[in-house]
Amino acid sequence: MQVQTALPLRLALGLLVAATVAGTAQTASAEQSPVFRRTQSTTSSTTYSTVEVRPGGPNYGPYYVPPPRPYYRPAVAPFGFGARYTGTGLKDPKVNLQKDIENPMLNGFGLHFRNRTSRDWSWELSVDFLTASKTGDGTVTIGADSSAVAKPNDFKQTTVPIMLSGLYHILDNSRIDPYLLAGIGLQHTTLAFADSAFESRTWEFVGQLGGGLQVWLSRSFAIHADLRFLGVLQNLGSDTDLKSECKSSGYCAGSSLTPDPSEKFNIGYQFQLGGTFYWW
Repeated sequence: MQVQTALPLRLALGLLVAATVAGTAQTASAEQSPVFRRTQSTTSSTTYSTVEVRPGGPNYGPYYVPPPRPYYRPAVAPFGFGARYTGTGLKDPKVNLQKDIENPMLNGFGLHFRNRTSRDWSWELSVDFLTASKTGDGTVTIGADSSAVAKPNDFKQTTVPIMLSGLYHILDNSRIDPYLLAGIGLQHTTLAFADSAFESRTWEFVGQLGGGLQVWLSRSFAIHADLRFLGVLQNLGSDTDLKSECKSSGYCAGSSLTPDPSEKFNIGYQFQLGGTFYWW
C-alpha cells in the first residue's frame, strides 16, 4: 500500500516541477525579446512602417509615416553677404546732348545683403557702383573767339543704384535654386560731357522684375546669376553744372541742359553674376 501511494505523489510532484521550470524559461525569453519590431518600406513618394507585436498583443498593422523634410539652405544660414558684377543697359538718352554716345553699357560691381525669412521667400538690399565712358568722332570746341578750346568729344556716366528686392524661391530644399524677383529703389546718375565741360546730376526711381539661378557649392557659400528688366522714372530732381566756356559755345546750346522733361520713363535690362557667404 505504501508503494502504490508513493508513486502518484512522485508523479504529481514531477509534473509540478516541470511546469514551474517551463514557465520560468518562457517568462525569461519574453523579457529578453523586444516589445515590437519596426520595419520600413519606401516608395518614390511614400514611406510606410509596420509594427509587429508579440503574440497575444494588439496588431496595429501598417501606417503612414511622412518622411522628414530635408532643409538644406536656410536652416544652415539665413543671413548672407556677397559681391557681384553688374552690367546695365538703358534705351533712351537723358539730356539729348550727344544722342549717339549717351547711355552706353554700364559696368561695375556691387555689394548685397540677403536674408531668408522662410522656405520660399528672401529679401535683398543692394548697392552698385556702375560706370561707362564713350568717345564720339572729332573734337568739340568749347568757348568763343580767343577763349575757344578744343575738347574731346567724350562722355562719362556714373550711376549708383540702391535697391530693395524680394525673391521667391521656386524649388524647395535644392542645391539648384531658381528664383523670381521684384524690387524698387533709387539711383543717382552723373553725366559728364566734353571733359566735364557740361555735367548733369539727377535722381531716378527704379523698378525691376526678373529671375535667376542660385547654386549652392557648400552649406555656407552659393553663386548666382540673374537677369532683371528695369523701368526708370527720370528727373526726380536734377542739378546742372556748366563751365563758363560751355555757356558761350554752341555745344551746350543744343541741349535742354537738364534731363529731357519729355523723356520721363526709360526701360532697360541688368545682368548680375555674384557669390554670397551665408551664416546664422
